[in-house]
Parts: sequence; C-alpha cells; structure tokens
Amino acid sequence: KELVPKEKYEGETWCATKHLLSATMRFIEVGGKYRTEGNREASDRTLAAAYRLYSIFVALRLRLIDARRLTDEARSAQQGERQTLDELIARLANCCDE
Repeated sequence: KELVPKEKYEGETWCATKHLLSATMRFIEVGGKYRTEGNREASDRTLAAAYRLYSIFVALRLRLIDARRLTDEARSAQQGERQTLDELIARLANCCDE
C-alpha cells in the first residue's frame, strides 16, 4: 500500500503492481532455493525472470508505461523483440554512477 497507494493509481495498475511484486518475490525465493541446491543455471533463469517482473513494476510505478500496454510488452518479448524497458530500468538504477 505504501509503494503504490491505491487512491493514486487506477484499479488495473494497482492490481497489476500488487501481482508483479508478489510474483517477483516468489521467483527470488525459488532462485535462491535453486542456488542453494547448486543448480546455478536454473537459479540464473529464475532470478532473471524476477528482475524482468520487477522492471515492469518500476515502470508502472513511475508511470513510464500503463497496465494496458503490458500485453504489447509481453507479446514483443515472446517474439524476441525486447523493448528498451530493461535498459531503461538499468539506467535508472545506476543513475548515481554518472
């Protein structure tokens, strides 16, 4: 509720961010479990998925995209046409390096 106040975001966006954060945490937990078991490849894949979901959450939170555009984002990712969303979030996270 503190990260995405329901009253400041439309219902669709608020609901999507709630599920994105939940799924991100599950992927992180599973990735950690794989890492503990010594399955580094599965861990890396799972943690990459967690990062991707978290990137979408941040983009929604900062209003860089809206919830309706998520379908287009998912479709282009399936076709191998990565949007610049990953790069944008990486730049935002590393803004202090400049």
